[in-house]
Amino acid sequence: MSKRSIWFSLMLIFLTLTMNAWGEEGRHVRDEVPLPRGLAPFEVGEPLRHLDYHTSPPTQPVRTPAEWEENEAILVRWPYSSSWNLLWANFLTPIADDVRIYMIVASYADTTSIKSYLVSHGCPTDSVVFLQRTTDSVWIRDYGPWWIWQQTSWNRAIVDWDYNRPRPNDDAIPEWLATYFGVSYYGPDITHTGGNFMVNGWKSGFASKLTYDDNSGMTPSQINQIFEDYMNLDSVYYFPRFFGIDHIDMSMKFLNEHTVIVNQYPTGNPYNAVMDQCIAILATLTDPYGRPLDIVRIPAPSWSGGTPYTYTNSLICNKTVLVPIYGLSQDAAALQVYRDNMPGYEIYSFNCSSIIGSSGAIHCVTKDVIHRRLIRIVHAPMPDTVTTAGPYAIGARIVSLGTLNMDSLKVFWSTDGVWPWNVAPMTQVAADSFVAQIPMQPTGTEVSYYIFAKNTQGNWTHQPRYGPDAHYSFFVDVEPGAPQAVEDLVISVNASDIILNWSPVTEDVNGTPITVSRYDVHRASEPFFQPGPSTFVQSVSDTTFTDSGILGTSDGQCYIVLAVYP
Repeated sequence: MSKRSIWFSLMLIFLTLTMNAWGEEGRHVRDEVPLPRGLAPFEVGEPLRHLDYHTSPPTQPVRTPAEWEENEAILVRWPYSSSWNLLWANFLTPIADDVRIYMIVASYADTTSIKSYLVSHGCPTDSVVFLQRTTDSVWIRDYGPWWIWQQTSWNRAIVDWDYNRPRPNDDAIPEWLATYFGVSYYGPDITHTGGNFMVNGWKSGFASKLTYDDNSGMTPSQINQIFEDYMNLDSVYYFPRFFGIDHIDMSMKFLNEHTVIVNQYPTGNPYNAVMDQCIAILATLTDPYGRPLDIVRIPAPSWSGGTPYTYTNSLICNKTVLVPIYGLSQDAAALQVYRDNMPGYEIYSFNCSSIIGSSGAIHCVTKDVIHRRLIRIVHAPMPDTVTTAGPYAIGARIVSLGTLNMDSLKVFWSTDGVWPWNVAPMTQVAADSFVAQIPMQPTGTEVSYYIFAKNTQGNWTHQPRYGPDAHYSFFVDVEPGAPQAVEDLVISVNASDIILNWSPVTEDVNGTPITVSRYDVHRASEPFFQPGPSTFVQSVSDTTFTDSGILGTSDGQCYIVLAVYP
């Protein structure tokens, strides 16, 4: 046989094998063997290889937004797996009309067939942007970028730690994306993974103790200092290592700054003991306004055969929540937990049986991109018991990466829940502080409300998200003897001391004479906070208090003084 004939025969064999591997649907279903979320057998013992570089921390104040804040895009990596492609097409469909989808592909030559595949399964593709880059795996939650909000230049930036897998192509993605998005890049010298990290949008982070093991050459205080320097997280809470992959997103999830769901396994399951330890830690914490966290148990199947079934591995993408299910008896109850605790959201479920055996689900294969014109509303909910005297001041701190539309800042309120709700415009009382007044209501009234803000770039948000289905409520029902705030608090500064003065309180809110036994001083770093155990400073019997040296330890403080009487 001639060389030409041999060459031709080999080409036929190659083409035949290639077409069989690709199948009728083309490149989008070529059967790569996906790497698991944990280590593949051949990766065990391999050293970490990092293609990114380390940098100094930001020089300006920053904030790390939470997952439930406004996103403009979602990052995914196309799976190239006939077993997984359909799952991607399904879970991208509900969000494709709301956000941009940045899809990392191995080659731009693949995009036509991937688009055709998505469309054939009902997924819109107008918002899909293909990015060509060599990667090692689909687990972009673990190796993707973490976003911070720089609060002097008022723009976004990316924080990128060393990925705890020997996958250098994955590890290089955040630095490359920083160049693509045109944002600053910060690289701390710490080994970590995104699936083992959550934040509450304030200054707290949450991880399992896998973080300690990944950085065995560092002390806990050194690890915490990195999180504070690069992400402005002054408190990071570490939970017992779970089981299997030890990532926190497999066992719990914050739905908002106040509510966290935690796995509850069938009675007698040994994993419940670890979950009880996690709950014991959460029970000691409060939300940013001093309220105890709302800890909600979500049913979890037994991890039979080592398969880590979990419903906490969900994605919050603006108003849409994508929840993994498995065709198991716990599916319905788990979905109901989301519906009960996330009013105003649209809850979708997707069978993740094809992927969960690789130790991940929807959260693991997606990464959020915060909105470049993000708006943040900081508001301590009104207490349930207030005076009938009214009006009721609803205060908030509102900031935006864009320019706030001052005319849009409103409080929507109602006493019967019937639409349309009443509207109270917010007026500016300080640089970023705004107040609206809800009129006086009779005793026994339940007042519901939410806050709305918009910027001139067209982005908008509610607090809580999403009103009116999600709203705050308070009752107009005065309890005899309830502490009341002094109304004429005067604050002055002397060197690093803050001095408070106020007039004696001699009557309750109904005008009845009272004898005050003490005054409780409360302090917080944000205005309009809810006084509680975490904000308490000191009790005094006089009508003055000096907070000595406080200006030397923090940038600014807000105060409430409560008059306490029998």
